[in-house]
Amino acid sequence: MSNDIEKSFEFSYLMLGRLQKDLDYYFGNGKRSDKTLYYQDINEHLEEVKKLHASFPDDLKPEWLTLEQIAEYEEKVL
Repeated sequence: MSNDIEKSFEFSYLMLGRLQKDLDYYFGNGKRSDKTLYYQDINEHLEEVKKLHASFPDDLKPEWLTLEQIAEYEEKVL
C-alpha cells in the first residue's frame, strides 16, 4: 500500500494508541476510574476502540493492538 494511504490513517493510529494507553492506565494505576478515560465511560471507550480498529483495512491494521487484545480488555470489565 502506498505511503499516502498509510499517511491518511496517521491520526487514527495515534488516536487508537491514546485510547489503548487510557485502557492500560484504567486497569492499572487509574483504579478503574472512568475519569481516566478519553470517553469517560468504559463501555463507550471500548466501543470506540473497536470502531476505530475496524476502520483500518486488513493490511493496515495495527499489529500492536489485535482484536484478541481488545476482547481481553472487555473481559476485564466483566
